Amino acid sequence: DRFEILVADDEKLKEQVANARSQIDKSKSETEKRLREQERVIIDKWKKSDFQKIDIRSFDVPKALIKLVCKPNALFKGVTLVGETSLGKTILTINTIKEEKCANICEFENTYTTPLELYKLLYRYQHEYEMKQKSKKPFFMVVFDDVEGLLTDRKSIAVLKSCLWETNGQRIIKMNTIDRVLGDTPKAFEFTGHIVILANHLNLNDININAVKERTHYFELKF
Repeated sequence: DRFEILVADDEKLKEQVANARSQIDKSKSETEKRLREQERVIIDKWKKSDFQKIDIRSFDVPKALIKLVCKPNALFKGVTLVGETSLGKTILTINTIKEEKCANICEFENTYTTPLELYKLLYRYQHEYEMKQKSKKPFFMVVFDDVEGLLTDRKSIAVLKSCLWETNGQRIIKMNTIDRVLGDTPKAFEFTGHIVILANHLNLNDININAVKERTHYFELKF
């Protein structure tokens, strides 16, 4: 972007900048596609594995809350489950979703995200399930397992808040940025999925994070 300003009057240099950008975008797109394919193989294997019954009394309440959002007509569209690492939040969530026979409509994320990538990700899932279910309001689930950047960036939190609360019967997510950055993703869309957030810690003194908590079933896992 900075070079474009410097070479605005030189057509040859402008073309070189444009070609460089095109190569970078192509390389990034191919890398992302390859990673998504690798992730898809892992997720598909998880979905096909058997449900395991885990009889732990401390899991009863969070398990019931997860089951609530496994229903298309659930009042709350999300669950926030907080607890120290290695307490079993992930296996509890996965097993409950399998038990409710929702594994085939569930996506799992556990890496890092920026606000823009989060927005694009949610739109991609929305679009994919609209195609799969042939419905403009498909029911599906997205599990965010300790995703870095999800609850530390105000813009990401704003996207989550839009995902979890209806206005006039709709949950509309918006991203006000330049068209080139969005690519084929629209600047606004209706989100109809349900969300499970797994985190080791939440700063509930932050008014924005507290707003996410209040829009979900919230539970702190302790033995």
